[in-house]
Amino acid sequence: MAAESSRLNPQIACLLLPHSDGKHSRYRMAYPKRKPSPYPTFSEEISLQAQDYSIIAGIDEVGRGPLAGPVVAGGAILAVSRHEQLIGRIRDSKLMTSKQRVDHLPLIKFCALATETGSSSPREIDEMGIVNATFLAMKRALQSLSLTPDFLLVDAFTIPEVEIP
Repeated sequence: MAAESSRLNPQIACLLLPHSDGKHSRYRMAYPKRKPSPYPTFSEEISLQAQDYSIIAGIDEVGRGPLAGPVVAGGAILAVSRHEQLIGRIRDSKLMTSKQRVDHLPLIKFCALATETGSSSPREIDEMGIVNATFLAMKRALQSLSLTPDFLLVDAFTIPEVEIP
């Protein structure tokens, strides 16, 4: 039997790849990566709490894509006792309309022990580049929080010169 090209089998939702041993026409199964849920599950926070981290901050930036304007970072420390109020109600901000983000802000602030923002100006972006300006905005948000986190959740990278794990 001739080797077939890769194909998607919707019944078992996996990619079927021809086996490369040359002796058989059997297939290896390679499961697709699962997309992260657009809704928070708080599984990371629950795992960190089990490791005795109690003040866990999340931080993220907005404004890295536009050609003009500042880059802004927001940081939040959420109350563990209020996580369940957020599940299924908020999601990745890129998937929410501007109105939804504004409407959910009071709920987020109610569930938070601390929230803060930091920014880098267009001039700072021009002088140091967007990546370093983003790090500066994140540091400013962290330094402005009323509580000092003992663990920091950041997507995609580590913030230089920040000693929080």
